[in-house]
Amino acid sequence: YDEILLQDEIVTNELSTATVQYNDNSTIIIKKPSSFKVTNFNNGDGSYNLGASFRSAEGIDVGTEVRMAGVKIGSVSSLHLNSVSLQADAEFLILTDIKIPDDSAAVISSEGLLGGSFVEILPGGSFEDLVSGAIIQDTQSSVSLINLLLKLFSGSKE
Repeated sequence: YDEILLQDEIVTNELSTATVQYNDNSTIIIKKPSSFKVTNFNNGDGSYNLGASFRSAEGIDVGTEVRMAGVKIGSVSSLHLNSVSLQADAEFLILTDIKIPDDSAAVISSEGLLGGSFVEILPGGSFEDLVSGAIIQDTQSSVSLINLLLKLFSGSKE
């Protein structure tokens, strides 16, 4: 792979051209993709990217809040199904001044019975922080309230 730092510009190499443009969610769209590996991307508005894979991303979507200790620290910028792992791959934009230990967990949480969902970052104890483009390895998917109620009332012991 060719490592390149993408900024608000057109990046060209001998093999192909990648056009980079920002949309409302400050993500990037690469046209004519090739074997580029994007690292250390900062979208210019004071945030950096992190990723995570979830067994189920039920309840979250692009724009969903990312919180730590109940405080908003970012938002979900991308959500898609990984065709290889068959998991939901999410990307987050996190405020630059927020440092997240590299052993932290990402959990899809609910605000209560009738509340919406959000991504909660549970900080670990590591002295090393996640860098832009890192993937949070420890994740927990959302729990379906309807499935829990069905198990409760059907007497299922699973």
